[in-house]
Amino acid sequence: PIQGQGVREKERALEIAMDKRWSYALVTDAIGAALAGDPLCLRLTVHNPYSDLPKPTPLKYRGAETLQDMLLSFQQSSDVLFYETLSMPLPELESKKALKVSLHDSATEEVCVLNLLLSKESTVADALREIEAQVPHDGGGGAAATSRKLRMMEVFNHRIYKVFGEEEEIEQINDQYWTIRAEEVAADELAMGEEDKLIHVRHFYRNSRMNMTHNFGEPFLLHIPPGETLAQVRERIRLKLQLSADEIAAWRIAVVSFGRAEYPENDA
Repeated sequence: PIQGQGVREKERALEIAMDKRWSYALVTDAIGAALAGDPLCLRLTVHNPYSDLPKPTPLKYRGAETLQDMLLSFQQSSDVLFYETLSMPLPELESKKALKVSLHDSATEEVCVLNLLLSKESTVADALREIEAQVPHDGGGGAAATSRKLRMMEVFNHRIYKVFGEEEEIEQINDQYWTIRAEEVAADELAMGEEDKLIHVRHFYRNSRMNMTHNFGEPFLLHIPPGETLAQVRERIRLKLQLSADEIAAWRIAVVSFGRAEYPENDA
């Protein structure tokens, strides 16, 4: 049986008689003919006989020489092969880099999650242009589009670990381990002076029993001009996150370094 990827229903399986000596091309030609589709737009995955599911990683284009190779798993021979019908030829898909990106607005809220498909030679700037094309910005009013600047970063454990330069290569970005986030740069950051700072801010709670801090929520970058008081920084956070005065009043601000949190005495 040749089953659709990710489905278990027997009525959606194809029963095709094949010679185990057939090449990859002959196998995909036979499946393509049965589906009345393009065999180049098929991606095959080996059957796991223990779980009765597809293996996690599909076969590369011509990634097996014969059907017998495709049916052998954990030294056991199967009679099941899984297929996917792609929107483009598999060789073209394999020449591209898939990148999962979470798009956030300037108030740190997630707008949507995008699955980009880019040339492996693409840069972060190319990815940001693709995001702009897929999610046009209208300034929130739905009228004529207004310009915005986007950036891309790595987030892990509710903490920003890296802000990418626009010239960095997409091929080097790992979206399996890290959360890749694109976000709108706040307007006040676009006119920063030489003495201004961009600080990392994250939400945390303290486990006093374990003497550890734990992060949660969405981390963000905050523009701080020189000479600002803690009260002014608190107000910037309130405006950034669009909080009420009562909400921000219940928050304490701490400086966290190497897991240790210090609370300024004049946090008011």
